[in-house]
Amino acid sequence: MSAPRGADDTRTRRPKAQKSILPKQFVIDPRGDHRSGKDNLVFNSAYQQVLEIISSGAFVVGLDYRPVYVNRAFCDMTGVLKEDALRSKCYEAFPGPHCGTEACPLRRVIGGEDRFTCELRKSRADGVIMPFRITATGIRGNSGTTIGAVLEFVELHEVHLAEQNLEIQARKLEIQKRLLDEREIAIRQLARGVEAERERIEHRFHISFNRIVSPLLKVAMSEAHEPLRSKLQLIAESIKDIASPLLDENEAGLTSLSPREMEICNMVRRGLSSKDIARILSVAEGTVEQQRKRIRRKLGLKGTPTNLSSHLRATRR
Repeated sequence: MSAPRGADDTRTRRPKAQKSILPKQFVIDPRGDHRSGKDNLVFNSAYQQVLEIISSGAFVVGLDYRPVYVNRAFCDMTGVLKEDALRSKCYEAFPGPHCGTEACPLRRVIGGEDRFTCELRKSRADGVIMPFRITATGIRGNSGTTIGAVLEFVELHEVHLAEQNLEIQARKLEIQKRLLDEREIAIRQLARGVEAERERIEHRFHISFNRIVSPLLKVAMSEAHEPLRSKLQLIAESIKDIASPLLDENEAGLTSLSPREMEICNMVRRGLSSKDIARILSVAEGTVEQQRKRIRRKLGLKGTPTNLSSHLRATRR
């Protein structure tokens, strides 16, 4: 039996897991032809009620390729009138590229397969070509032989649009990720450049200090007596901290220290004892001890075994 073929190329497949909402096999309790002993395809009202409420199109066909039932969804998505479909053969009512070929879903289930699925493009009644997924499910009579099939039509236009949108979004996300990666690389390079510049400036400062300032301070310290000598030594070391600060002011607690407490921190880091600090600052040793306790409290070291001098040295860049 020949049937018209469409001009569009198609893809035929048999997926491992079917997503059809129809049962894997229909078993009809037919009205038997007692004179011939053959089963007749009579699609009862119970099945019709089920097929009328589903969103996919349903097309029930006998072995002679003549439809015995079509649901409303099929007519809506294909534009084929129910009356026209029921008085024609299936390949006349809704022709497609698989009609009359071995890839015809109805021919596959008549040939013994319980179910066959393919995706193809068919022309609606108004001429618009639409993608469909067609699943053919065999109908068996009391004798167990195939007496027809139910063809389920799922319109893939919305599915394809959703897949295209997902692909577009995936491409956008990939572009955004690439831009973020490029920005991160740029930020890292900038940070390395800033750090290199800082080190270069600090290096140049120390060279200048050692060539110009340090010799003058050494002469002054050699001629001075205590406590002026210690103060000059402190001045020399403090000048070095201009380029390489002793304390990172971003560290928690350090911004709350007073200028005198910062000064004491500077001397503690250099290993001076409370007695030495008191002598340099011309204050009582007990006053320095009280200031050290306040410093420990502000830095969160109160009640801990952490050594103040070690902690301050660790904060130096």
